[in-house]
Amino acid sequence: VIVVDDGSTDGGGEFVRAVTDTRVRYVRQARAGVSAARNYGIDLAGGDLVSFLDADDWYLPRFLETVVAMARAHPDIGFFGTGYRRVRADRARERAAETASLPQLTDDIEIVGNPFRRWIGRPMICTDSVAVRRDLLVLMQPCFPVGESLGEDLDLWFSLAERSALAYAPAVLACYRVGHPGSVTDASPPPTELLPSVRRLEQRARSDTRSSSAAGKERC
Repeated sequence: VIVVDDGSTDGGGEFVRAVTDTRVRYVRQARAGVSAARNYGIDLAGGDLVSFLDADDWYLPRFLETVVAMARAHPDIGFFGTGYRRVRADRARERAAETASLPQLTDDIEIVGNPFRRWIGRPMICTDSVAVRRDLLVLMQPCFPVGESLGEDLDLWFSLAERSALAYAPAVLACYRVGHPGSVTDASPPPTELLPSVRRLEQRARSDTRSSSAAGKERC
């Protein structure tokens, strides 16, 4: 576990440094934003898979077990994800108790060849519900666009979807907390124009000469 402290001032680093488990590594950087923090974590990671967990969110039982199982079963795929649930901060404890008691299934796996079609209407994944092969991420560094804090994760998911199918377990195995005071998403004003990540996706789509409809029928 690599904990990247992005110049926090709430004393959280003291809690991490107090952990005596040698599998937990704490590093601190000057405030540079969530994208720079995640890229730093990727550089430091030594495992075959990299997964991300923001400070106010959490995994449910069997998330790591599930993504590892998918990676072993599909060595030709580099991108893995599970279902997730949005939880309001004021109901976090109540919702955590509810979801922790649910059966977590690992045998319902879908290979999504064209995630773009599936994303229409509702996102399938969030930052906390994915795992990616580290060797693929290293080739793509910087994976997250430094300086961006809204939609920066979409940029990576779109880029990964252009390189690999997505092995997807729809079981809810991660919780994404919303309405938490101080979080980047809730502190930022609603965007009034297309996010840079969406503009970049549009540019790539316009320059792509492949037939996306044919690829979708063939791979989905």
